[in-house]
Amino acid sequence: MFYVKKLSIELPLEPKFFGANLSTALSKIIISKLEGTVQEDYGTLVKVIEVFVDDMSASGVIEHDTGRVHFNVSYQGLFMRCFKNEIVDFEVSNVNELGFFGMIGPMRMLVTTYQMTEEYTWNKDRESYITEDGEIEIRQGVGVRCRVIGSRVEGDNFSCMGTIVGDFLGLIDEGDSQGAAFSKTKAVTGGHLYSEQNVPGLSDQQPQLFTASLHLIGEKNPTTFLLCPKTNKVIHVLDPSTLPQFFSQSCMKPLVYAMALQKGHDVHKVIGTTGDIGYANHNLDGKGRALNPLINTGSLTMLELLGREYTKEEIARYCQNLGNIADNTTSPAFSEEGYVATKKDSMRNQYIAKYLACNGVIPKTAQAVESAVDNYAALDCLLFNTSQLSTIGFNLANKGGDRMTQETANSVLSMMMHCGMYESSGEWSKDVGVCAKSGVSGSIFASIPGVGGIGVFSPEIDEFGNSVRGMAFVKEFLAECPELKMFW
Repeated sequence: MFYVKKLSIELPLEPKFFGANLSTALSKIIISKLEGTVQEDYGTLVKVIEVFVDDMSASGVIEHDTGRVHFNVSYQGLFMRCFKNEIVDFEVSNVNELGFFGMIGPMRMLVTTYQMTEEYTWNKDRESYITEDGEIEIRQGVGVRCRVIGSRVEGDNFSCMGTIVGDFLGLIDEGDSQGAAFSKTKAVTGGHLYSEQNVPGLSDQQPQLFTASLHLIGEKNPTTFLLCPKTNKVIHVLDPSTLPQFFSQSCMKPLVYAMALQKGHDVHKVIGTTGDIGYANHNLDGKGRALNPLINTGSLTMLELLGREYTKEEIARYCQNLGNIADNTTSPAFSEEGYVATKKDSMRNQYIAKYLACNGVIPKTAQAVESAVDNYAALDCLLFNTSQLSTIGFNLANKGGDRMTQETANSVLSMMMHCGMYESSGEWSKDVGVCAKSGVSGSIFASIPGVGGIGVFSPEIDEFGNSVRGMAFVKEFLAECPELKMFW
């Protein structure tokens, strides 16, 4: 790969360089002229180690028409090239139906489909090569080990051909910290299922469920890992439709907030921005407003407002489509069974809505109270998987994407940063440093502006209503990539 070689070059020098500093001038010119260039027989010159000015001919050859003098100068350089049958590792930077590509320093590596085993097939939707059993996927960003089978020089470009056919060749690294973080946190235990309401699909979830998705800006689809409840093995999920669904619970609140802003409502006329508040806190701020949009008082207020123009089905569909790659108009947006059970057990929200009505936050009518509570019960049971949650985070991180304006995205992210994790929002901002929102179903989604979104689900929650294993995953992922933290 790397080796040292002594070579010589004929170098023309202008008369202005003649004099006591001739040797220094020659060294500088050789370094600027040769470092980083490709030499056909030797590869890329990474660095000029030494210039042997004492080896120069005593006198050069003069060009009589220009006055330049040609000196024959020796130098020692550090070269880089791949030799046939050498084993090399590289990160995949591009994948298409012809094969996959990457860079090894300045050298471009290509592994064509002819240099893969027959078990790999091209998946156009995921833009990757996947084995028949679905366990191995070669995609952009992963690490691969191959054997060099040839090389060539084209101008200043040095290219190599490789193969992954052979023992110990192929995928060596998942290419990101998501898989590592997932594996490290799969054994995390603690917490309890949400039990304040008896709702099928919420209070009876399987505690061992654990899935996490990452949707980076620039990638078409999220990457998802699932912990198999039967085998306790980590599975790389290729089809998001096979992922377990869960109720959004409070993860719907930033989405309702985004919808209210997108529809032109003056939300903060009746809702404040006070953070570090529990979801059931019914107090108002000094201006008589609900404390923030991401707790029950704020969400009930917005859902009553939106309910004047839209049905609960329309609100739910709008919010769900913030997490869909393409708009969905067929499958149900929320669980009917969960909605009915939640509505039946909505005494707390009935009290909060009446309190809001008595204080003029929503209209003081039975219809306004009923609309707020009814819409809330439906949106609480909004159906999501982690792939969709990560895409919501992706859109927020991407200045709203094609789902909302940048102004709306910025407002939502701001609220998530200091209100999204209930009473532990301040600690979360300090220790973890990303915008996130949790729900008592065990769901969490996070957004890292300019990077992408995270969605995670594990049903057991702490005393504040945050997923124990979900928080551990996000923390571990950011420990692997601390530069992504807002306060790093």
